[in-house]
Amino acid sequence: MVGIVEKIGATVLVGFIGLAVISFVLPRDELVCGLIDPDDLVYSPPSAEHILGTDFMGRDLFRQVCSGAFSALWYGLWWSVVGVPVLVGAAFIMARQREETPQLEDTAVTRYCGFIAFPLCVVGLLLGITFLLASFLGRVLWIHTLLFAGAIGLMGWLAVGHDIEVKFRKGEKIPQRLFLSGAALIGSYAAIYDAIVSFFGFGDPMFTTWGMLIGWCFRAGYGFEAVHWWLPPIICIYVFSRGMLFLSYGLYNASSEKYFVKEGWF
Repeated sequence: MVGIVEKIGATVLVGFIGLAVISFVLPRDELVCGLIDPDDLVYSPPSAEHILGTDFMGRDLFRQVCSGAFSALWYGLWWSVVGVPVLVGAAFIMARQREETPQLEDTAVTRYCGFIAFPLCVVGLLLGITFLLASFLGRVLWIHTLLFAGAIGLMGWLAVGHDIEVKFRKGEKIPQRLFLSGAALIGSYAAIYDAIVSFFGFGDPMFTTWGMLIGWCFRAGYGFEAVHWWLPPIICIYVFSRGMLFLSYGLYNASSEKYFVKEGWF
């Protein structure tokens, strides 16, 4: 049975996939194509031609928001490809190393820790390592994801790792929903991590991200003037990350249609 939480998460995912597709459909900015003098291109407010206006280089902001959706999906997929195998591998090893899996009482508090508090702590750890590496090595490259593989896999441990370990120990088939739940959870916090890193200018310059848009706005001096510039990417970051969290929780507990509430928890 598909619960309402899972439906909400899936709807958010489909919506942002649609935005990502739009980023490829919209025409490229004239500045990129080199058709006009860059000196003639300046920031402009929303208009009929550009519904969110243009940035200080004359680039369409709506197209950049859509490009940010593609980046969020891509980074979420990349992090999941790295993190889920680490998560499953750790569960397999733990199932062989100990005879029983410690289980916390299934309450709203433990669910909150597993799906929200603990992953946020892992993101904080990754951010600290990222900024530390950046101070010594310059711009952080894609290879940093491989260095953080253990921490990325750790994100989903309290949420779904214990259940996978139990399945391994009992020799039972692991439901596909558990793998997808772990992937969605990792993707949720990948969006938050990437937004913060790119805001400070440590992201991949080849991809336009929501955090990068916010950073450009404030560094260009339009922070108080162009709310329509920085507010849409902030909304996207929040909706996408929470939507993936809903999807993760819904996949894990698809039989329940109540958000973080289950009979017998209180």
